[in-house]
Amino acid sequence: MILYNKKQLECIEHPTAPLVIIAGAGTGKTTTVIGRILYFIQKRKIPPKSILALTYTVRSAEHLKSEISKVISNHSHNINAFNFHSFSLNQTLKFYKILGYSESPVLIEANESKHIIRELIKENIMILKSSEYKKNNEIAFKNIPQLFDKFRDELIYGELLEKKKVELLDIKDPDENITQLIDAINFYFLYQQLKKKNSLIDFGDMITNLWELLANIDILKKIKSEAEHIVVDEFQDNNFALTEIVKKITGKDGSVTVVGDDDQSI
Repeated sequence: MILYNKKQLECIEHPTAPLVIIAGAGTGKTTTVIGRILYFIQKRKIPPKSILALTYTVRSAEHLKSEISKVISNHSHNINAFNFHSFSLNQTLKFYKILGYSESPVLIEANESKHIIRELIKENIMILKSSEYKKNNEIAFKNIPQLFDKFRDELIYGELLEKKKVELLDIKDPDENITQLIDAINFYFLYQQLKKKNSLIDFGDMITNLWELLANIDILKKIKSEAEHIVVDEFQDNNFALTEIVKKITGKDGSVTVVGDDDQSI
């Protein structure tokens, strides 16, 4: 039997309402998360399948599920514990037709993604606007994929990114930073088109695909009905996109618990 301290018990027994837990390393954050989930199931009689536990890493998700299953082994198969990208990938594969894929998409590794972007730039070198990129293509091969990640971490894509491009093109005498940004936007659209045509997705697509699905009212309702209670561990590692996804699923007054240590933020 685990003996919780007063603060841990306050967190564990907090109503099914928004709760933020901030604590340092070694203070029992994960133990408290597990205790709260068990309290939901054992004391509040909440079905395990309606609880969605999200973490930043696969290892943390597996640890969370393993520790909970030790106590409620008869319900362990109903526990939904994922890292964000695994959860997002599941939704992409479930609703891929709505996202515009002709068939179930295949996930490509980071190295394969970089290779595709590199070849795409080489094949379309004539459209580069950056003088630095024209002089040294290696800089483009390095910088452009990094900007792709920044776009998606901030949920800047599609029409929003197209609008940004129009604004940049209207700037008279653009400096090097502006031309590099325009190049990144141009190649981002080429890269996305190529992947969509071949039913491929990369690491970043998982998150933007989930965000796009959440814009569909019917799908949002379905996901919310399946994940009535959300618990997020390692919340300090979330970026803007992941935070917005959690807010979208839970709503303003939903049952959400986030746990993190702001001193360990990456």
